[in-house]
Amino acid sequence: MIDVMTRLKVHFMAMGGASHERIATSCEVGVRSVERILTEPVPTRDDLASGEPAGRPRRGRPSKADDALVAWVQAQLADDPRVLATEVLRRPRAEGYSGGRSAMSALVRRFRRR
Repeated sequence: MIDVMTRLKVHFMAMGGASHERIATSCEVGVRSVERILTEPVPTRDDLASGEPAGRPRRGRPSKADDALVAWVQAQLADDPRVLATEVLRRPRAEGYSGGRSAMSALVRRFRRR
């Protein structure tokens, strides 16, 4: 995936009058990618801050963790920051959570303090 800063650079070079081939060489992307990026809107400050363009669908399967489970995981990590992700997974499974270990590990990793 082409990052937001490269997308912004492509737009600015095109506004400056550079050819698609020159933009592709300078940004180290394909000419077809340059053409596709120029059909997209110019990245905004919010896009640059988040690191990804807004309004794009997320790749992959949606999470099985609802808002209540996310809040519960945050509370568990606030109580005991060293709790293992497998232990965090064991408790919701008893309540009917059907997600896997790797999904729960990713959720725990997202909220664990560094």
